[in-house]
Amino acid sequence: MSIEELIKEERKSIKKIEESKIEAEKKIADAQKEAKKIMDKATKKEYVQEYIENEEKKVKVEAKKIVDKYKKEMPRIRKVPPNKVQKVMAVILDEVLKFE
Repeated sequence: MSIEELIKEERKSIKKIEESKIEAEKKIADAQKEAKKIMDKATKKEYVQEYIENEEKKVKVEAKKIVDKYKKEMPRIRKVPPNKVQKVMAVILDEVLKFE
């Protein structure tokens, strides 16, 4: 092989190396984008899950307060005569049913 042929082959090799390098960089960039998408989804899922858990805790605390309040009022409510309870129920039903 002559020197000219060797130089020609070297240039071809350098060109192929550069093309391969560009292709590898593109693949790395694509992989990084995909990884970012996956991480974003995971982060959003974790955020939503944490938010739901916190809201559930708040609701449970509020529900316990309401249950405790009515437990305290139960003795007073039980002292109400049954005929008064029926009258109140009738009034409530009349009010609710007139909206149908």
